[in-house]
Amino acid sequence: MEKIDRAFAAALLPPRKEDSSKGDFGSVLAIAGSPSYRGAAYLSSVAALRSGAGYVTLAGPEEVLPAVVTAGVVTVRLKSFRGTVSSRAWRRVDTLLDRYSVVLFGCGLSRISGIPVRLDRFFERVLLSLQRREVPVILDADGLNLLSRALHAAPAIRLPGKLVLTPHPGEMARLCDLTVSAVQENRVSVAMDAAKRFGAVVVLKGRETVVTDGTEVLVNTTGTSALAKAGTGDVLAGMIAGLCAQGLSPLDGAALAVYVHGLAGEQAADKKTDYGVLANDVLEYIPDAIHALL
Repeated sequence: MEKIDRAFAAALLPPRKEDSSKGDFGSVLAIAGSPSYRGAAYLSSVAALRSGAGYVTLAGPEEVLPAVVTAGVVTVRLKSFRGTVSSRAWRRVDTLLDRYSVVLFGCGLSRISGIPVRLDRFFERVLLSLQRREVPVILDADGLNLLSRALHAAPAIRLPGKLVLTPHPGEMARLCDLTVSAVQENRVSVAMDAAKRFGAVVVLKGRETVVTDGTEVLVNTTGTSALAKAGTGDVLAGMIAGLCAQGLSPLDGAALAVYVHGLAGEQAADKKTDYGVLANDVLEYIPDAIHALL
């Protein structure tokens, strides 16, 4: 078990040549958002840009897309039905996948009233499309909830080969059929078991976030209670996607992201207190946190 400290994180920062273009820093396709959770789409896609990705596209319902147009995020409208993505929208996603270095799936996809069945069908078809590609895939939020539902229907479901799962303890409990207290009492072993089971890098969020591929275990050293706020997980997911787009492995991208995310939260709290920090503040402090590592 190794600590993710400043020296560890600084060594992971991807290099940036002066003579470069946006194509040199990768591209992210974020499949995210619903009218209930427009902020999740904004926070995750902009966080990928703030972390250094050269190009980010948000694919989501039409009502969500205006939230990001002033932030340099490209938009693609997906067919929707009664407030969430239509099950048929997987066809449009399938035409996009070959253009991107990384796929981020799940931030704010559902309605506030829950996950409609059509999203299960959409997820299953997108998952089939991703199985044929070699790009890193980050599943967060509703992506994790949809995976939990799919696993109950088909426990032997095939998953993408370069997968990052970013559960909080409640989501981890659902994924592994455990109680939240069992997850919290055995954070390292639960995360390792999940990583081995799913063939994924697992980021078990919380105090001293655990990042593991089932063999190597990394424990974060940054963070603050200011991050216990709606939307900060969307920021982290976008950061992981943005760093992987620049060529970092899923394990290294996740490790660097959790360190910088925690440090950005600390810096925001220094100005706004642990009480007053918003997820958007964490987003704004990503450059300062990276600057501290340079």
